[in-house]
Amino acid sequence: MRVGPPAASDPGHDRTNAHKALIPHKNRLKSRATDAATACMKYPYILFPGLLALLMGAATALAHPPLVHPATSPDADQAPDAIPGAVTLDADGLLQLIALQPDLTLIDARLRSDRKFGYIENSLSLPNTETNCASLARLVPSLEHPVAFYCNGPKCERSGISVRKALACGYKRVFWFRGGIQEWSGRRYPLLK
Repeated sequence: MRVGPPAASDPGHDRTNAHKALIPHKNRLKSRATDAATACMKYPYILFPGLLALLMGAATALAHPPLVHPATSPDADQAPDAIPGAVTLDADGLLQLIALQPDLTLIDARLRSDRKFGYIENSLSLPNTETNCASLARLVPSLEHPVAFYCNGPKCERSGISVRKALACGYKRVFWFRGGIQEWSGRRYPLLK
């Protein structure tokens, strides 16, 4: 049994009749396209409001760029994988660093109100919005002193912003716990409340 359109050599198949059956549909489509084009040319004001709205929308988008760049927004989809000049740590790496560097200053870069949901023991609260050279100098004894930052997790950019500020202030031993509270609690490590 043959599947598909009949071959021209098949008996009973009339190629011209099959083609002729499609002509009315083709003509109807041509007629509708021609009618639409004619209406647009004859009555251009039909298109004008739509075209005007499109152009105004584009002009507005160009005139008002976003206030915060998505890559530096605290609500960005993803923080970068690494920040040049800082050592990126996972939860186990942070635990090792705490054990090897008892003088480590651990900074929670989240909003102060986030600490009520839990924070890593011995961490100090310094939200990224308050982080600057003066506030860091009050918490970190010297530019050579090890300092680590964390926030909510890999989608939170707050700690990344604080890390960049610490590097700009001249801190030499900067660590970034990129996974933050999300990774810490996911490993069932203790949080204080």
